[in-house]
Amino acid sequence: MTSLKIRQATRADATPVSGLIRRTIRASNSKDYDQKSIKLLCEIFEPEPVAQRIENEHFLLCLAGGELVGTV
Repeated sequence: MTSLKIRQATRADATPVSGLIRRTIRASNSKDYDQKSIKLLCEIFEPEPVAQRIENEHFLLCLAGGELVGTV
């Protein structure tokens, strides 16, 4: 089993975090929301808005074997 590491996100993490969140939105919500709604949700989590949230909120990452696997 790969050990998990939890750490505070930094602005440098914005692009990979953005990608993870947007992939998750598309996979998790595509059955419940129309494509216009999915697109709007994904826009909220573009890299720059994510970077701003990282700077202004308590934003944690979960890494497994160095790979980003979750965020909260």
